[in-house]
Parts: sequence; C-alpha cells; structure tokens
Amino acid sequence: MKKNQPRYFKLWSSTAYVNFVRLRLTFFTLISFLFILSIAIGLIFQGSYFILLQFESPSTKGLVFTILGLPSVFIICAIIIDDMVSLIFDCMDKPPFLSLRARMCTAFFKTESRIISSLSFANYLILLSIEIIPVVVAIIYGALSNSFSISNITTGYIVGGVLLSYGFCLVMVVSHAFNSYSRRAQDVYFDFLKKLEKSEAEHGSFSLNKETFGEFLTVDYDPRAKKPKTNRAILFGILSMLLLALCLASLNANFLNMANTAILISITLLLVSISISSLMPNFLGPTYFILVVIFMTVTISLSISNDRKLRLFNVNVFPVLAKQNIHFEADQTNTGKYPICNMRWYNQKSTSSDNFITLLDVIPVAGVVYSAPSTRNDDRPVIESVIKTTFENTNLSNVEIEYLNKPS
Repeated sequence: MKKNQPRYFKLWSSTAYVNFVRLRLTFFTLISFLFILSIAIGLIFQGSYFILLQFESPSTKGLVFTILGLPSVFIICAIIIDDMVSLIFDCMDKPPFLSLRARMCTAFFKTESRIISSLSFANYLILLSIEIIPVVVAIIYGALSNSFSISNITTGYIVGGVLLSYGFCLVMVVSHAFNSYSRRAQDVYFDFLKKLEKSEAEHGSFSLNKETFGEFLTVDYDPRAKKPKTNRAILFGILSMLLLALCLASLNANFLNMANTAILISITLLLVSISISSLMPNFLGPTYFILVVIFMTVTISLSISNDRKLRLFNVNVFPVLAKQNIHFEADQTNTGKYPICNMRWYNQKSTSSDNFITLLDVIPVAGVVYSAPSTRNDDRPVIESVIKTTFENTNLSNVEIEYLNKPS
C-alpha cells in the first residue's frame, strides 16, 4: 500500500510553489552573477594597468602581486562564474536544482543507499534556506537601518537572496570539484542525476519515495565521464611553474619588457587552466575558458599597444612623456593648497618663471588633444593651431610644440 506524502511535501511539489522558487532563485543568482562578473572584468583590465604601473614605478610586492596574486584571484572568480552560470540554468530547470542536489549528494556520500537517503536532507536544506535566509536578512537589515519600511524590507530580502545564491554557488563549486576528481565520481554523479530527473518527472519536484526510486548505478561508465590525465596535468603544471619562476627572476633583472611579461602571465594562466582541466575533467566549463581568452587578449593587446605607443580609440592607451628633458618644481611651504597647484613644469628654453607651465595651462592642452576631430587623416595642424590661439596675449604666447603623436 502506498504511503501518503506529508502535506508540506505536497505543497513543495505543487507547480505554483515550484515556479515561484525557480523565479526567485533565478533572480537572486542572476544578480550575484552580474556582480562577480563585473569583478572579473575589472580584474581583466586592471591586470594590464598593474603591469604598466609596475614597469613605471616598480616595487617587489607589486610585481609579485601582479605575477602571482592577480592571476590567482582571476582564476577563482572565473571558476565561480563558470559554476554560477550552470546554477542559473539549474534554477530555471524543471524540476529545479537537479544538478545542485545531485552534486551535493554524490560529492559527500559514496554508497548508493546513503546517496539516496541524503537527497531528503538536501531537499529540506535547499527549500528551508530559500524561505528562511532572505527573511532573516530582511529583518536584520530593517533593524540596523532603524526602519521596517517596504523599501528597507525589500532591499534586505534581495540582499539575503544574493547571499543565499552565493552560498549555493560555493556548495556547487566544492561539490563539482569532488565530482570531477575521478572517472568513477563523475559516473556516480551522472547516473544519480539521470535517475533523479526521471523520478521527479514522474512523482513531482522535491518528492522522494525510496521504494520507487530504486537503484541508479550502472555497470558501464556514462559517456560524459572522462578519465583524468594526471601525467598531462603534472606536465602543464611544471611548465606553468617554470614560466612563473622566469617572471619572478626578472624582478631584479630587466630582461623582460611589459609586453613579454604580459604574454608570459597569460600563457601561465592558460597552462594552469589546462592542468586543472586535465586533473579534474568536467570541472572547468566553457564560460571559464571564454573568460581566460578575454583576459589573455586584453592584457596582451593593451601591453603591446603601450610598448609601441599606439593609439586606441583615438586616445593614447597609457599616455607617456615623449621628451625626457622636462622638469617640475613644487612649493612645499604653502600647505593651504593642493600640492599639484604649486607645481611648475619647464625645460631649458624657459628663460624665467613667467614661462613655467602650471596646471591651468596643462588642462586646455589636454582638452584640445582629446577633443580633436577623429575624422581627419592628420589632426596635428588643427591641434597646434588651437593651442597657439589659446595662449595668445599671455606669457606663453610664443609656445612651441616640440612633439605630437601621429594619429594611428
């Protein structure tokens, strides 16, 4: 005789409630995804900036962070983003959270009976977390802001949902790693996922009947289960360590320019990614490698552009001084002004302090250069004419432009 399910299981399995859960978690996870994606994109562009900064003002700590810390942080963010993309689709799936629950159960339990028994705990944990955590955070947020207005409660509820989605994502990443370290672990996950999807399609979402669930392990390996290639992982790991050692050895020996350093860092990042993928098949997805390719492309192109003093988007990527005979002075006695207001720039042709350039002189020059029309083949005559007109009837009326980049 078939046992009746408890009333709360009937509620959790209802179509209306399941769709409401899918909608909320998809929204929360999407916000979390966009936030951490912005961090990863920032790291991509900041990578080029840090490389430039360390070559302009080198410091041992800065160079070590640029070579070791920055790629490491990027790898962590890319892994989280990769699994967060999977989690978004998992939230939208019907039934929802199939992959998350299957990974949780098979990552921490090995026998077939314990994996099936843990599914009930995973269902309780996920659904209760969805209902409790956002509400608790909303109450705490309202208490801290001394106002339980609709705006504060809504904000707190969304913050709680975002924190919850990050928690689910971290569980997904850890479980994914455990599911990927061996071919057997991958096969157990795929077999359980297939059986779970079939069971809930027949009996409803978040429902579990151990009697009807039955055995799920198969004799043959699932075609998606891949054998780890340990030797290749070790080889690419050693190569990446050698390239890192080369970059670190160049800290005190200036035999690597900015572009070469960017290329070595990018290749090292790729080698580390291949090593991880070889050691744990199915762990790194396409989103991860797309981010790695973007990181390599942006870092290398911007570094090469700066080394060759190229123009990008009609603006110097990183402005550099073309002449090295420019000096500046700063009056440190007047503390009532910003230091830059007291700075004066001059060269050997400056006959008196009246010919020194101040910040107010630099601003219009920069404005003319960056606002010059980009449709002309050569905008230098226009720029020179505007600059000379700007300084007419002043102490700098005989201004001479020594150097001006050609438009690319």
